[in-house]
Amino acid sequence: MEDKLLAFRFLTIQCRSCGCDFIISPTEQEWFLKTRLSIPSHCPVCRQERKLAKQQATQGQGGERDGS
Repeated sequence: MEDKLLAFRFLTIQCRSCGCDFIISPTEQEWFLKTRLSIPSHCPVCRQERKLAKQQATQGQGGERDGS
């Protein structure tokens, strides 16, 4: 397994939302490859904020339907 990780290097990526740099480790890169997901373009903080915003929007929509 470690031999496979040697093919990957730490990636420094600039967040598309806030502009800060964040790092994707070789282990994370391998996980993204295995799961066929794209390497994130947003830092972990911005990803968490986006996730919470989506959850709140979903909860807000559910409350509107119940109140009808």
